[in-house]
Amino acid sequence: MSIHIDTRTPPNGRSSLSTEEVAEMVDLLKQIGVHGFAAKIMIALTTNGPSSSSELQKSCKLRQPEVSIGITQLKRDRIIHVEKIANFNRGRPKHVYSLNGGFYSATLMYREKAAIRIKEMNEQLGRLNELSEHMSALSN
Repeated sequence: MSIHIDTRTPPNGRSSLSTEEVAEMVDLLKQIGVHGFAAKIMIALTTNGPSSSSELQKSCKLRQPEVSIGITQLKRDRIIHVEKIANFNRGRPKHVYSLNGGFYSATLMYREKAAIRIKEMNEQLGRLNELSEHMSALSN
């Protein structure tokens, strides 16, 4: 797992995450329902600031289709802002992506959904325990 942490001073003014911390964050985000490509992009945008698709490809070590998949999820979830920059020479405009708010607010929806799933699973486990005890009592 490697996300290139830009050597410029990050927008938040703090030092960069280690490769191990980035890998752990990506794994944790995936466990709570964030697509792996989207997780890498969120971390790169937080660390490196607004970035184009080609910059995300380099910093996240993803291919263009993988960046597109991650961007599509983040747009669907309304987590990123897309700025179109006109290409005055010719061709299509360049898109620059940034997080809506900071990393904490960008991940809030995913964390809330995970908390709801945990609560539901705890309720289901409690009910399973009740039924298991009932079955045990019947078999004695």
